[in-house]
Formats: sequence, C-alpha cells, structure tokens
Amino acid sequence: TDTMSAYRAEPRIGGALAFGQNAVIVSGIGHRLRVGDGVQAALAAEREKTVNELKQQTEQQLRALDAERRARDETDRQAREQAEQQAKEKDRVEREADRTARERFAQLSEREREVLGLIVSGLTNKEIGRALDLSPRTVETHRANLFAKLQAESLAQLIRQYATLVDEESAS
Repeated sequence: TDTMSAYRAEPRIGGALAFGQNAVIVSGIGHRLRVGDGVQAALAAEREKTVNELKQQTEQQLRALDAERRARDETDRQAREQAEQQAKEKDRVEREADRTARERFAQLSEREREVLGLIVSGLTNKEIGRALDLSPRTVETHRANLFAKLQAESLAQLIRQYATLVDEESAS
C-alpha cells in the first residue's frame, strides 16, 4: 500500500499513527515526521507551543484578576469617599442643629428655663407649679411658649434636643 492510504487506514495512537514498526508523529500544525526524523525537535516544538499557550492563558487570567482587583479597589475607594462625605454631612447637620438649639435656648426667659429644667427632669405640670409656686395654668402657658420658641413638635423632641443644654446650664 502507498503511504497515504496506510496513513488514512491506520488507527491513531496518542499523537502518532502506527505503521508497523514505524511511527509517524502528527503535530498540531500539520507536520509529519518519522521516528528518527527529528522527533526530539518536534516534541520540543510541541512542548514549547503548549508552554507558550499556557503562559498566555495565565497572563490573561492574571490581567483579568488584576482588572478585577483594580475595580474592587476603585469601588472600595468610592464607598469610603461616600461614607466620609455622609459622615461630614451628618456632622455639619448636627453642628447646625446644635447651634440653632443653643440660639433658641438663649432666647428663653429665666422662668422658661426653670420650667424647661423641670420638664426635662420628668415633672408634671402640677409638680412644676408646686415647685415654682405657680398655678398649673401658668405652667401650661410657659410650656406652650417653650414649645413655640424652641420649635419642638413633641415632648420627646424637646427633651432630646434640650436636655444637654439644661444640664450644662445647671452645672455652671
């Protein structure tokens, strides 16, 4: 038989085709070499090609991982910046609220400050009236004036915003 028909008819064995005692190496790029025709060189070329392909794949994976890391770092940086901005804004709002509360507190009369201090202490209108020798109706009037001047919408808000100022004033 001629070589080509034997080549087609013979079964594959790994990367080689069997021809009786001879083996033909078929490389990925279409070269056929007989044993002894530089098989070592062909194997070395195939090995080098495989190594290069693996290197390229590894480099691509490393580039992809590096791009992911950079994207994560950028996302983290943006999240930190946003958190810092929010913290700064919160601090600014709190300082503004404190400044406004102090300005409003400064506008209270001495009697209104006394009534506020007793409200913050948890006393009822009757108890405040007895403590300051005022009628409960007068205490209600002072209390209404406090809510208006301090722009408090509820007793809880009044206490939350002004308890510290009452404590500071009583300590000094």
